[in-house]
Amino acid sequence: MYTRAAPQKRHQNAATPSANLQDVAQQCGFSDDHILVFDHDNTLPGNTPEDHREGVQSLLAAIREGTVTAVIVTDLHRFCIAEI
Repeated sequence: MYTRAAPQKRHQNAATPSANLQDVAQQCGFSDDHILVFDHDNTLPGNTPEDHREGVQSLLAAIREGTVTAVIVTDLHRFCIAEI
């Protein structure tokens, strides 16, 4: 799971998107020990370039290495990256 909460939402209910994603992953058959969380970017503003986002870079590396085989996205515009 890659999480990056909007600044105004971090304080309101930041756990909800992650919890919802974890529920979806479990419903898709992934056990907790197979769900990786990439939440390093929660303190960054949305206009931070992807090459300056540690969480995105870690996720992309895991995809390239084959460690991550599925990415579940709840809000695609918040996940957009130029290339994988």
